[in-house]
Amino acid sequence: MGWEVLSDTQAVIPLATFDYRSDGPWRRVRAARGNGAETLSATNNVDLINWITTKPTITSLSTLESNSTGTLIASGNPLRRDRAIDVNGTALNTAIAIEIVQKDGTSFSNPVVINLPNAGVTVDNNGSRIQVSANVIPYNDADGHTADQQRKFKVYNVIGNHTFTDAFNVNVQPTLSGIGTFGGDGAFNRHQISGDDVTINGTGFYAITEIELVDENGSALTNNPKIVLPHPGVTVTDTIITIDTQTAQFNNALNADSLSTDRFRRLQLSSARDTLKSAIASRFLVGVPPTYTSHTGISNLNTDYRRDNDTIAVTGIGLGLISTVQIVDINGNPIPGVTDASDTTGISSVTTTSFNLDANATAFTGKGHLLDSATYLSNNNGTRRLRIVTPFGIVASPATEAFTISATADYLPIGANTSANTFAGSADFNGSDYNATRGLLVINGTNFRGVKRIYFGDANVSMYDSNTTSILFDPNAPPAGITVNATGTQLSFTKVAITDINSTWLGSTSRRILLKSAADQNSTTPLIVPNQ
Repeated sequence: MGWEVLSDTQAVIPLATFDYRSDGPWRRVRAARGNGAETLSATNNVDLINWITTKPTITSLSTLESNSTGTLIASGNPLRRDRAIDVNGTALNTAIAIEIVQKDGTSFSNPVVINLPNAGVTVDNNGSRIQVSANVIPYNDADGHTADQQRKFKVYNVIGNHTFTDAFNVNVQPTLSGIGTFGGDGAFNRHQISGDDVTINGTGFYAITEIELVDENGSALTNNPKIVLPHPGVTVTDTIITIDTQTAQFNNALNADSLSTDRFRRLQLSSARDTLKSAIASRFLVGVPPTYTSHTGISNLNTDYRRDNDTIAVTGIGLGLISTVQIVDINGNPIPGVTDASDTTGISSVTTTSFNLDANATAFTGKGHLLDSATYLSNNNGTRRLRIVTPFGIVASPATEAFTISATADYLPIGANTSANTFAGSADFNGSDYNATRGLLVINGTNFRGVKRIYFGDANVSMYDSNTTSILFDPNAPPAGITVNATGTQLSFTKVAITDINSTWLGSTSRRILLKSAADQNSTTPLIVPNQ
């Protein structure tokens, strides 16, 4: 065997004389003068060798997938703690420990080490392989996914240790058990200042690389609103991810905002392992408190709303899930008796940044007299604003952008007015003649609470006619001798009120009256003969 015999009592055994078959603890060396076992030296329990081995080496690491195929562990292929691991090398049959260490070779503060022997670890007798069963390494200290979270693998025996040269990440398959409730009922307010923080519960979260908002069915949204990890404001542990929305915002978050036709969202967690989605049972709305920017479409420089004609186009932020639109008074208070408009009763063309309030919105049908306000910025409750309600909050248009509301006056019968119906109820009225000395002049019709000026003229009445005189009119504070009923369907004038407006109007000649709405829409009555 190449021994060098120095004397009758001493011999030298050269290096590498013994191979892996002699490796192990508590070995002894026996010598013989011949080839027969009967000539071997005697044994004793005193001169035992504690270990025979050599310094271990690792030549490759592999993860065994569920289909038993091997994947080499390297920079692009993480060590999966929840899969079986093959460690290949030499002198591994005398290993006393295996360890996952930091990229610089140092141990973690809580070492990720498995001491051998271990029930979940098998060592080949020839020292060429250690097999580590799935989940034998239970510690998550080494888990991660970024370049600075890469690790190395180390094996120890009594002679020395060896650290495998390739660095890699460590992970397990994440699980997602649930997401925390938001401030609103199933509504995630993503606003940076007033928004809800996000809490995600599960396991294996150190492997998560992205948190993405997806559609209800799990499909990607436009521009993939997501947060890429690591990210300031996002705290990740093995079991919890928290997002502080004051610091961390989903990029392209506007594309995740809910619409009435596309309401619900879910969370998707991506990693080097299988992608996870939050349960459909915990789907949620996404948005921000509404912000008002401007409105257009209102007549007369955007100050006089013709409810029977104008479509108000509103722009802002966070409008996609609009619940209702209210028309409120100058102080922002609801108007008693007025129904709010919804997406089925007057709100249309809704996007996250705009919507329309339709002309003749069905929510306001039969309520126009309650809405109408004829005098701009009147102190008599005569000016209106918009109040927008969503699941995330309420906003009103500013008082500086308030407007009047009116509709074009009409007379009885509506759309085909006649003197007999329009002036019915006037004093001593016979269908065409009225006697001012005997009592009131009465006009019947609709939309009178939106009238701002009244003209008394001749048969060819015109606001520019020199024979026509007029008076400004505020239905909430009418001049003496003039009254308008609460429903805006009747105007009444005393003789004194008429003559104060136009002293020559009463007589035996046919006359007309013109009512001008707050939005400058003129409407002329049928003829009447106003006798004194």
